Amino acid sequence: MTIRYLFVPIDDVLQLAPLRANISPKQVKAEEGESVIFNCSIKGHPVHSVTWVKNLNPVVANSRIRYLSRDLLQVAPIVREDKGMYQCFVTNDFGMAQGTAELSLGGKYTSLYTDFCLS
Repeated sequence: MTIRYLFVPIDDVLQLAPLRANISPKQVKAEEGESVIFNCSIKGHPVHSVTWVKNLNPVVANSRIRYLSRDLLQVAPIVREDKGMYQCFVTNDFGMAQGTAELSLGGKYTSLYTDFCLS
């Protein structure tokens, strides 16, 4: 019986690491007219796709919502319809991970309205 060894250069070996995703900032309280950039921080390998979702619907780029890169989503200027839950889904052939963040509207006008109405 003959034993044969196969040597493969380390650069040719596919190294896998479980996917993880995290969005920062996790919670944003902003006023209309301001801007926010969400950063989907990804760990793991390989990464085949990154998909952004708002309130369970795909985020569509337009004049106010821009993909600065696959990991960065900018909303500027913020309008009332932008509030909600944002998620980034990261996938490969072996699994998926997601990060979540919330954009809420607030600031001086919301606070003043709440104080006046609840007093």
